[in-house]
Amino acid sequence: MALDVDPSKERTIVVLTKLDLSHDNNAYEALKGEKFVYELGVIGVVNRSDDDIKENKSYQEVLEKEREVLLSRYQFVASRNGILYLIDRLCDQLFKKVSDTLPKVKVPISILNKCLKHLN
Repeated sequence: MALDVDPSKERTIVVLTKLDLSHDNNAYEALKGEKFVYELGVIGVVNRSDDDIKENKSYQEVLEKEREVLLSRYQFVASRNGILYLIDRLCDQLFKKVSDTLPKVKVPISILNKCLKHLN
């Protein structure tokens, strides 16, 4: 699906979910960038399980569980994975996009403002 809108793989961040349920090397290879090659990379996260939801585990407890999974199974790439890292990457990408786009939007807005002043 991502390839339909980003065939060059330049704008897609691949999110690999449910790392705690993976028991083979496929997820590890993907996280190292050996299985999928996307410019913005592959980020793995651990989702809240049904048990986590039933037990009403806090956000902090779920993050701790994710950290344990990352450090025990994916220690060499743990620092570049997890929900907090994903949030940082998404924020960085949003900031970059806004920074790149805003100057292009300012010019037409200033022209519109001048036209409005002229019409009034």
